[in-house]
This record gives sequence, structure tokens and C-alpha cells, in this order.
Amino acid sequence: MLAGAGPAAILRGLMHRILELPTWLVSLVLLALAVVWFFGWRKSSVQKERELAPFAGVFALAAIGLPIFTRTLTLPTYGFCMGLGCLALATLTIYWARREGLLSMEHTIEALLITGVCGLIGARGVFLIEAWDTHFADKPPAMAVSLLEAPAQGDSLTLATNTGEPFTVTFSGEEDTLQELQTRLEEAGRTHDLLVELKTTQHRGDEGILTFERGLLLKTGARGSQAVLKVIGGSAARKLGLAPRSYTKGVDVPFATIFNLRMGGLTYFGSVIGVLLSAAIYLRFRKVSYLRMLDLVGPALPLGLFFGRLGCLANGCCWGREAGPNALYTVQFPPWSPAWSQFAREKLSLNFDPELAKQHLTPAMQDALGPLCEATPAVHATQLYEGITVFVIFLLALAFRRFLQARVGQTFAFVVLLQAPVRFVVEHFRRDHEVFFPVAGYPLTESQTVALVMFAIALPAMVYLSKRGRPLSEARAEEAAARAAAEEAAQVEEASAAEASPGAE
Repeated sequence: MLAGAGPAAILRGLMHRILELPTWLVSLVLLALAVVWFFGWRKSSVQKERELAPFAGVFALAAIGLPIFTRTLTLPTYGFCMGLGCLALATLTIYWARREGLLSMEHTIEALLITGVCGLIGARGVFLIEAWDTHFADKPPAMAVSLLEAPAQGDSLTLATNTGEPFTVTFSGEEDTLQELQTRLEEAGRTHDLLVELKTTQHRGDEGILTFERGLLLKTGARGSQAVLKVIGGSAARKLGLAPRSYTKGVDVPFATIFNLRMGGLTYFGSVIGVLLSAAIYLRFRKVSYLRMLDLVGPALPLGLFFGRLGCLANGCCWGREAGPNALYTVQFPPWSPAWSQFAREKLSLNFDPELAKQHLTPAMQDALGPLCEATPAVHATQLYEGITVFVIFLLALAFRRFLQARVGQTFAFVVLLQAPVRFVVEHFRRDHEVFFPVAGYPLTESQTVALVMFAIALPAMVYLSKRGRPLSEARAEEAAARAAAEEAAQVEEASAAEASPGAE
């Protein structure tokens, strides 16, 4: 939920992961699209485009038939918002490409389909690289260790893996911290394929990076369902939160998981890489200026991100850190949202699983969570910060292209110059990152690093293009001449074909 009133309160209804749309509203939108489609293509000067006008009936039939089957459409809000962003991007690209004459309608749709698929592949591909070990590789058997009570001198823990005979860890009584406990377990288990990982969670705070120790994770180097980790017994087992005679196996992760988009896992910068690379290849094949198309699509990119950030707000991802009383907008996320889970993990041990806790939140967990049982603390509405700002960038980019652009490539460079600093600043207020790259004492996130690189490339590019770039008027004149020549050649070819037909006089 959103704290406060005014413009923020208007978006309160989007704070739901599932969106319920009344069918009558969807039908009105479909009818409006049918009217726009019909009259838009009917008035076209191109015969092939006029032939598309009757297909407006598809929208009209859908608008009429939809209320017959259901009164409400239930959609994931994040996916719905992403769909709106893609629709806006596609619509504007087709309109601008036809107006500028860079690509025909057929080639524009073809380019959108190709770059859309490649953007999806890029978004998924980068996520696969980042999260292969945690999400897609076979899982090793693992057990959580909590230091409920420090082992006394002579206490022992007997474990077994699938490498051979059980082995016993004997404690000296000085293992009263997680780091000391980790060292002792690693020494004893090194030759038995036992790995010990200190699990922490961290995030950016007002005074730097805050780190929370959650416990130790015992696992094996072997992965998959054939790998086993057993607790045979020992006086230290219960002190470490381990049940005697318990065991766990690894998990075989199906290869098809990499194609399961329902689990999430699409990165923004990965999609940008996929779109730009595929567009470069396609436009080279069609002999169209790459920089001209970047100028064309550039303003629509922040508009698509605007809709995406609304989806992030509803989904509860990309959340901000705790906000002070002077914050512009604050947001509180409900239990079981991604933001809430991060807060909960910091207060509870490694044994806390948000998915299991949905079914059973013990009294001890409720006492530990306190007010967090109701919602997260008020955090910066980073989704709105970035969403509203990129919408302003969209408007500024349109104005720049309309009134200030003089050379090819300037509009796209202008968009990057504005959007990269916005992303850097918004990342500073986000709380969802756990990986940082300290540079000169400041912890950079992955996205901040990419934003710096993009800005460092866009700034000299803008300077170069402003001085030595190809004049926009010259490019448009050459494109107009090429279109005129192509149309004349097409007319000559049609005339020749008519003369050669059997019915010609």
C-alpha cells in the first residue's frame, strides 16, 4: 500500500500482483482499436496497407464476444504492464517508421518481431549467466545450521556424505561465533566433500552496506538426487539446530527450467543488448541507417520502462530502502511480497522459508517479526521515482527530436545521457541488491556500473555527433530520393508486367 495521498494514492489500486479488469472496459478499448485500425489503414495511400482495413473486424468481434464468456479478466499485473509497454513501443515505432519512410509497414512489423524475440532471449540469457548456480544447476543436499547454543568442550557432531564412512567433528568449546564454527566444520569435513557456507544478507543503508548473518549452510560438492547429506548424531546436533538421524538429498533441476518464464528472471539490460544487436543485423540486411532507427525508437524506450516500473510496483520488486519523514513517496509492501521476504529473512534464521511460512507462521516467528507481520516499514517508492522520471525523459526526447536535433544519432545519445544518471541515482535508494562492487569507497551495484559505462560512451558520442555527425536534413533528402527512385522502378516494373500479360492490347 502507498502511504500519503495525492498522486501516490491514485496508484494504490496497482499495488496488487493480480489485476482484475471488467470486461466492459476491455471491450471499449478493443472497439476503439478497431475504429483506429479501420480508418487508419483505409486512408493509406499504399494499396497493401488499405487491404488491412477489414482486419479491424477481429477487434470488433473480440469486443462483442468477450462479455459472453466472462465478466472479469484476471491478469498478472506485472505482465499486463509489460504488455502495455511493448504495445506502446510497437505502436510508436510503426507510426514513426512510416512517417519517416525508413521502413515499410511490413518490414517494421518484421523488425519488431525479430527484435522482440531477441530482446527476450537477451533478457533471459543475462539472467541465466547471473543465476545459473542458484536457479538452474542441479542442487546439492543442504542443511541449515543455527548457533542456538555454543558447543561445549568435547561435544561432537557425526555426519555422513555419499563419499564413504561417517565422520565426527569434535568441538573445543571455543566455537561461540559463526565464523569459528565454520572454520571447525570446514577442517573436519574437507576430505569428506563437506562444504560450509556462511549465509548473509546485505543491502544498502543510509550509512553504507548493512550485513546480517543468518547462519551456516552445510552442503556437499556433489549435486543432484544421488548426493546425500546425513546427520548421524552427536551431542552438538541439537545445539546447532540439526535433528539427529535426519538426512537430505540433492535435486535434479530439469533442463527445461531455463525456458520457464513464469518463475521470473528477465533483466532489463539483457533485453536492451538483445534488441540493439538484433536490430543492427536486421537493419544492415535491409540497408537502413542504424543511427536513424535508434533516433526513431529512442524516445519510446523510456516510455516502455515507465509501464514496466508500474508493473514492478504491483509485483513488489525493485523496492527501496527505509524512508525518512521527508521522502517524496513511501510504499509499504504486504506480507509474502519480495520486499517483505527480504525484511523477514533479516529477522529470522536460515530455517525461515517464505513459501512454507505462508502455510504456518509460528508464534515464535510472529514475535520475532513484530510489526513486520502486517507490512514492511515505509520504504522509498523507487518504482515511482524511476517511472515518473523516465516518462519525463520520454517527453523531453520527443521535444529534442522535434526542435533541437540537427544531426543523426543525437536523439538516442540524448536519451542515454538522461536515463543513465537517473538509473544510477534511483539504484542508490534501492534496497533489493545484495551484490556490490566497491569503487573509491562507494559500493556500486551491477546496474550502476552499467549506467556509468553507458554515460561514459554517450557523452563523447554526443559531442562527436554534434560536431561531425551526418546532418539530419541531408539524411532525409537522400532517403526521400531513394524512396522516389524505388517507387519509380516499381511503377516501371508494373507497367512492363501489364504489357507482357496475355490481355494487353
